[in-house]
This record gives sequence, C-alpha cells and structure tokens, in this order.
Amino acid sequence: MTPPLMKVEQSALVDVWGALVDRIAAVAEGQPWNALHAGQAILSGAAELWVTASLSGFVIVTVISEPWQKQLFVWVACNEIEANAAAYLPQIKQIAKRHGCEVVQFFSKRKGFRRVIPDADVSFVYSIGVE
Repeated sequence: MTPPLMKVEQSALVDVWGALVDRIAAVAEGQPWNALHAGQAILSGAAELWVTASLSGFVIVTVISEPWQKQLFVWVACNEIEANAAAYLPQIKQIAKRHGCEVVQFFSKRKGFRRVIPDADVSFVYSIGVE
C-alpha cells in the first residue's frame, strides 16, 4: 500500500527541510531552479509540500490558473520506497480536486510514464484528468 501524503504547513517546513533539501537539490540539477527556490515557494504559499510520515516520499505542487483551465503542476516528486511514483497519482488527483483543478501536469523525460499512466495526454507535458 502506498503511504499517505500529508501536507506540510508553512510553519512546519523547518521541521522537515533538513531531511529533504539534498533530495530536492538532486532533482533540481540541470534545472533553471534550485532547492532554495522550492523552499521560498513553499514558505510564500505559492507551492505546497506533501510528504509521507517517514519522509521517504514527497511532492511539491503548485496551482496554475490559465484562462481555459486550472492545473495542479507537480514540480518535484521523489520517492525512495518500493512503490513507484505513479502509485501516488490517486492522492495527487485528490489534492488537485481540493484546489478545483481539472488536470494534473508534470514534465518528465522518462518514457516509462506512458506505460504506467496510459490515460495521460502526452505531448511534452503529461496531463492527467482528475475527473
């Protein structure tokens, strides 16, 4: 069973940041952003951090409002347990629904997501409807 994701409130970020910052920095390698940007976005409320109780898995998400739809963008996803990242999709869809989003989006160069999320609309962005 996939561990549940719990939202980290801005005031509690300091309690988990030390355990996550190196992993966030690793994901950020080669990107136009870094772990500090992620931390600032969480503290400002522009992004949300959701973690498992053991901190083995986490996601950083942000809501993007376009004139045609509202999207939950998965900025960072990291998981160190046996379940693959796609196993968290039902929980991420619930987060999207709470925000009134129509789709979940993320960028990835990994072709394997097409296999594990066959209903995704794939162009350069993976879009998954939240029904």
